[in-house]
Amino acid sequence: MSDTSVVHVPVWRAPSDINIHADIIEEIARHTGYDSLPFASMTQEVKRTQWVADVALRRQMEELSVHDLRADQLETYPWVPEKMLDAWSVDKTQLYTINNPLAPEQRYLRDDLVYNLLSYTAKNSKFFDRVAVRDIGKVWNQSGASSAA
Repeated sequence: MSDTSVVHVPVWRAPSDINIHADIIEEIARHTGYDSLPFASMTQEVKRTQWVADVALRRQMEELSVHDLRADQLETYPWVPEKMLDAWSVDKTQLYTINNPLAPEQRYLRDDLVYNLLSYTAKNSKFFDRVAVRDIGKVWNQSGASSAA
């Protein structure tokens, strides 16, 4: 085999579906057949982690909100649209900004989860009579620390 190989992507695959080396390996494995690949077990040392009260509290909150209150658990993007901040009259000079945002109107990091939760709820309220959500994302406060909300 030469240093350069040609891989033909099946026509039924989306052009954006083959982007990285792992995508090509996946296609080769699919063509060859997963059953013909050699089995190798993965081993990793498992270390005992110290119990943390904060984790136990978060798990209790998750149990209550997801299982008992039947809320959907989601994690929204960390930025908030500028129009949402304007609607809430938020002082944007007090927010952190992203240096290279995906879109100029999404350059602010959220300081509260309410913006994205309201947006999610509004989008889904037309499909459901009841919408209950819980966001497990982080917010960034003025001290510079991020915190889970």
